[in-house]
Amino acid sequence: PEPLRSALGEAQVLARLQPELTWTPPEESGYWQAMIGVAVDPARRYLYWTQKGPAKGGRGRILRAGLDLPPGATPEDRDDIETLWDGLPEPIDLEIVGDTLYWTDRGAAPDGNSLNRAPLPAAGGRGGAPEILARGFDEAIGLAVDATAGLAYVSDLGGRIWRAPLD
Repeated sequence: PEPLRSALGEAQVLARLQPELTWTPPEESGYWQAMIGVAVDPARRYLYWTQKGPAKGGRGRILRAGLDLPPGATPEDRDDIETLWDGLPEPIDLEIVGDTLYWTDRGAAPDGNSLNRAPLPAAGGRGGAPEILARGFDEAIGLAVDATAGLAYVSDLGGRIWRAPLD
């Protein structure tokens, strides 16, 4: 298979994407503020992303913004970025299934190294307490949810892919 390539150079791609979410490059703010995971909810017109926070720091966040800029807003001054969850160990990957957000967290125990889920909050609302579906991974990173089969697949830095039931 061929790798996907852009007609634009990397710097041009970053320049085009960076202002959409007022992302500050890691070299200016510390790696912990970097965006890690991303999920699109086209039905509700939102983009979700994780910021893992510092290693074992308990400062991870999950945020969202509208796919469309609010009227009169620019990428630099958009006011629709919402912090849904904060104080998480280190959220990494995420996926939306129906009205539920699933995510992996590679942070420290007891709540890190886990597969989590929570209902998507209404516009302007905060996320409720997450449910931990599985834990004990070796720094959980990747995620794929097969809702039809009732399973989630989680990859970890230990080189394994795990299967976890959703109920």
